[in-house]
Amino acid sequence: MPFDVRISATGSGAVGDLELTVVADDGLEAGAPQLTTGSADGTQRDWTVSATGYKNGTLYLTLLVQGTVGDQHPSRTLVIPIRIGVTTAAAPTAGASSTAAASAIGSSHERVIVMQSDAR
Repeated sequence: MPFDVRISATGSGAVGDLELTVVADDGLEAGAPQLTTGSADGTQRDWTVSATGYKNGTLYLTLLVQGTVGDQHPSRTLVIPIRIGVTTAAAPTAGASSTAAASAIGSSHERVIVMQSDAR
């Protein structure tokens, strides 16, 4: 089943000319990133990547965002887990830890898992 992934990146400081490279896991096919919006200096960019999963389970999409500042090319890598054909976990039973993930229905009518974070 084909789906789109929207990626936004903002360069910190003077980092500009942002570029996105996408590598798909086995069983997942991703097209070339399509730039949808961006600032003239490339410090902020948004892309859409069309992908299709060909096997069930948790597959991974690896993103590499690279920019330019002077003669250096700082980068950041992010791995996105994508679940295909996997059923959602049952709701926690009474007495379960309060840090367990909460489940909700998102605006697209798909189940969304809300994870708590600990900002330090």
